[in-house]
Amino acid sequence: MAQSVQSIKAAFIIEILGRPADHVKTTMEQLVDRLGNEKGTKIIQREIHEPVEYSLEEETKENEITIKQKLFTTFAEVEAEFEGVEHLLMATFNYMPSSIEIISPENFILKNHDISGILTGIVVRLHRYDEVTKKLVVDREILESQLKQVLERTKQEGKSNNIENHTEKKAKKSKKSQK
Repeated sequence: MAQSVQSIKAAFIIEILGRPADHVKTTMEQLVDRLGNEKGTKIIQREIHEPVEYSLEEETKENEITIKQKLFTTFAEVEAEFEGVEHLLMATFNYMPSSIEIISPENFILKNHDISGILTGIVVRLHRYDEVTKKLVVDREILESQLKQVLERTKQEGKSNNIENHTEKKAKKSKKSQK
């Protein structure tokens, strides 16, 4: 990656949504701790806010089953110092803050090989995301196909059971009528 020696101070806002509330808070604390332990990263200041209930209660109807989910959200304001652009970018990709503010320096001096290294790192990560996405799409298609096959078999078995039941009922009726 880039060999920049220019220290960068930045402020991040990192958000988490999940449940239950105590798990959301613990996870945020662990996430900020992990950020501070990253190579080339020093936490200057951090404030983790208490989780609050997410106001939108989502209902999902699948096969006529209603699922209500109570979710909680929290956010952390983190000011950190990074040993260079590459460390800042890695933290950005790994922790996906909702907001980033560069505090200092006001100007950057980057060499073309620094930018090349940074862009290569970004492209490699994007290719990995693309690979995972394509695999998930294929996996979903396979699952849908298998589910359709199971549903078809179930329908066919249900029809054959109905036919057998209907035939048995007719046979019983005809035996009764013969008596």
